[in-house]
Amino acid sequence: MKIFWLLFFGFTISHLSWADPLIADIPTENVLKGQFEPQKSHRFSEAAQPYANRPGIFLQTDTYFSFLKMAEAAQKEGVNLVIIKGFSPSKTTKKPGILGRMVRKQKTPSLSEIALANRYAWGTDFALNALNGFYFKTGEGEKIADWLKQHAIHFGFFQPFPESKPWQWSYQDLSGPYEEYCKKGVN
Repeated sequence: MKIFWLLFFGFTISHLSWADPLIADIPTENVLKGQFEPQKSHRFSEAAQPYANRPGIFLQTDTYFSFLKMAEAAQKEGVNLVIIKGFSPSKTTKKPGILGRMVRKQKTPSLSEIALANRYAWGTDFALNALNGFYFKTGEGEKIADWLKQHAIHFGFFQPFPESKPWQWSYQDLSGPYEEYCKKGVN
């Protein structure tokens, strides 16, 4: 019996990276900004084809597994979901939108402004099929949008920006707490 526990705990501990910033329950500033390498984190998985349009797209593992369940359910109904964008680190300059306006005004963006401007940095958000709002209003894109609006919530997903970014979906179980940390200005 002692050998079993020794092997079990030895295996478990050897597969944990204590340097992994995501191992803590409270995300650090670097985690919220996405300033780490997801391929080195046990909490991230690379999306595989045919569920991703290219190699190198990473999501938090819980997000990815829930997406896989959703994609398989969609496929049974003739809807093909493909991740085209996942984790991407935040940048503090030359960023359109909120961050670009702050840079032009010479204002240093706060952690919450940086992190909320790029939810992809958390590995909880991803873009599906096309980065074009018109795509989701006609033909195949409309079919995908309709299916997602009816079923995505059952897999834990929602659209953080349904009007301006209909391609972006977020995994509530992970993104909700991250958003709260950002709004509180956790540093």
